[in-house]
Amino acid sequence: MQTDDRKAFETILRELFGAIDKPLGESTIEGFWKGLAKMSLLEFSRCRDLLLDELSQGEAPKKFAVPDIWSAKKRLRTPAPTASQSDGWTGDVWDIAANNHLLAYVMRVALAHRKLARDETLTLVAFKNRWSELMRVAADGQDGVPPIEQMATWRECMRMAEEAMLAELAA
Repeated sequence: MQTDDRKAFETILRELFGAIDKPLGESTIEGFWKGLAKMSLLEFSRCRDLLLDELSQGEAPKKFAVPDIWSAKKRLRTPAPTASQSDGWTGDVWDIAANNHLLAYVMRVALAHRKLARDETLTLVAFKNRWSELMRVAADGQDGVPPIEQMATWRECMRMAEEAMLAELAA
């Protein structure tokens, strides 16, 4: 994770600790920050979603530590996107689908009488490209990606994009 991700990281960690009804102090936050330094923020948020889903189906753990997050990461179906050096365009079905999803998103924004600034557009495009990368990885060697997983991943990418745009506005 990057230093800029610290606030979002703490929010996600607080959600997890709130769900398992455990106290969260500064030393615990720092320990998780250092222990998860090599995990991306998107991976961490996906682990949160998985763990919250698992918690809804069972009991809260008596102990909760950094290895529990790494263990959740191993159970994720598709890996989080990695930073790409190219512009991300391959022209395949996933790029086309990503463009269609982004067009629908931008149209909803426009219908709400809101304009997107250049930086916001660049952020949205970056997360759109991440989504298409995720779908390529998830579809590799399979018969495709289930539509439910496609949409869940799209919603998470757009949620992360919106958080990034809000963070840019606050800075």
